[in-house]
Amino acid sequence: MKQTLLILTAALSLPFAAAQTGTLAPAFGDTLNLKTPLNVRDLNRDTFYKVIVPLARKEGSLTLYNFAASFPPLWKEVVIPRFQQKYGIKVNFYDTTSDVADQQLVAAHRAGQSAPTDVYFAPGGKAGFYKASGVLANLPLYALLPEARLYQKAAATSAVGVQHGGSFMPFHRNQTAIAYNSALVKAADVPRTFPALLAWAKKNPGKLAITSALKGGSGGGFAMSAASALMGASCKAQFMDQSVTADAAAQWVKTSGCLNSTWTYLKAINGLSEVTNGNNDTYNLIANNAASMGTVWEDGVYTYVQRRQLPDSVRLTLLSPGEVGGGDGLFVTADAPHPAAAMLFIDFALSADIQTWKLENMASRSVRLGIGSDKITGKNAQNLLPGNLYPKFSLSWPADAMQVAFRDAYAAQVLGGR
Repeated sequence: MKQTLLILTAALSLPFAAAQTGTLAPAFGDTLNLKTPLNVRDLNRDTFYKVIVPLARKEGSLTLYNFAASFPPLWKEVVIPRFQQKYGIKVNFYDTTSDVADQQLVAAHRAGQSAPTDVYFAPGGKAGFYKASGVLANLPLYALLPEARLYQKAAATSAVGVQHGGSFMPFHRNQTAIAYNSALVKAADVPRTFPALLAWAKKNPGKLAITSALKGGSGGGFAMSAASALMGASCKAQFMDQSVTADAAAQWVKTSGCLNSTWTYLKAINGLSEVTNGNNDTYNLIANNAASMGTVWEDGVYTYVQRRQLPDSVRLTLLSPGEVGGGDGLFVTADAPHPAAAMLFIDFALSADIQTWKLENMASRSVRLGIGSDKITGKNAQNLLPGNLYPKFSLSWPADAMQVAFRDAYAAQVLGGR
């Protein structure tokens, strides 16, 4: 076994030893961390298809994990059939949750086993975890994939402040927002700020649906956006420090005093609202007119309207000075048994056709140049955030360590440990 590992290490390090002096270097770290050997000595954007397609077809298949609840139709009905038709490579698809998938990947990595998936569509907020735990392959996808050529470099090489060198490719951009039923709420009454939203909730008790910060991303996004809006510049700079450690974040949340006004605000508005156990519950309350306003995801509202699960009278707004938005990405797992097929699949998913389809059908925004919301026209455009609000009032998320510390404190300070 020891001899086999030494041979494997040599097989992996030689191409990159050469690459570091010539063509290619890993996205981070000193050597390629792929478990399965992949000869990439002569690999670059210009040679990608010539080198990778034969290797991918030889591997014959790949496995894709999806964590996002609304994305299986995109994968199963659009991306996978088109990819299989073009390359003749079978894709095994599994819909899961990030917690389950993360546990499986880390367990396999620690045991020295092949990963259960080759490609993982994963939450952007966990990019730092995937890098630190060793499950993220340090392949420089941004520098290698031909389709990545038209992607914004900053978005393609970092995620929520984590520098990953282009190994975690942005596939989906999303934005938290406030949704309201325009048939029930007059335009003049739509809140524009966080204090104005609280005032509206006081006038309309029980008609605001707030997703719990512990149960759905839109709720956590709302709570952290409120925190950013209600604290001073010095506190905000500390809150948004992307280099903060878990211990430092926990200590800051506990002792800085910067969040006192946030806890007061959230207690007040939660007491006037229907606090839901997930994004879908919030959408359903709006659909049934039990709530006329709520915390949401832009793409979630758009998709629900398209499926006629929400009335087309639902509109979106962003509260000043802003609400958090981000995105999720695709990466090759370090222990992928089919790394060539995985790279080819990600390149295909980044193509203009796929990015345009998910924008037009799911309001899934893209950082690919030329794929903007102007592609959604007519009646459908009314279910997107207005151009005068997005991206003007779109904020970055705090670092993952700060998000964890914030949610822990939210449970204690706002929910009383519930």
